[in-house]
Amino acid sequence: MDRYLEEQTSLPTQIIENTQDHPLVIEYADLVETVQLSVARQIGIEGSCEASTVDAMLSPFDIDTTHEVLCNIGRHFDDALVDFVIAAVIAKRKRPIIIIADETEGIDGYLPWQTQLEKRMAHNEANGLLTGAQVHIERTSTIEHTAVELGHYACERPALLATS
Repeated sequence: MDRYLEEQTSLPTQIIENTQDHPLVIEYADLVETVQLSVARQIGIEGSCEASTVDAMLSPFDIDTTHEVLCNIGRHFDDALVDFVIAAVIAKRKRPIIIIADETEGIDGYLPWQTQLEKRMAHNEANGLLTGAQVHIERTSTIEHTAVELGHYACERPALLATS
């Protein structure tokens, strides 16, 4: 029997899922942690290469040094975050990317890098690069806020049923 003429059939245990249609979801808190640690390593912050979290990297520093380190990281943060997301878009070209951020995250709820990212995406699209690439930022409310809203709704629901 010629193995090249055999017809391949997939076994029931070989379910191959097409992940190209599913978006890549990135939690904003994880993204911030990754980018901050990456920036710290790029600018040579002591202990950043050995640390697995920003908190671990900052733990040996006093309050003033911690503040200085965070300011140094902050100077590079927006550009580094945009570069990271663009790299993810390139790597996952066919998959939409969704960044999920709580509505309070960022600087008092404002994401200063968002405009820069949108401009870079539009520039790349206009120049024929990353055509069809999609990046969305979804803002979510905190669980506490949602729980309060659901609680109010649940309390109103019996009253609405009683009046109908």
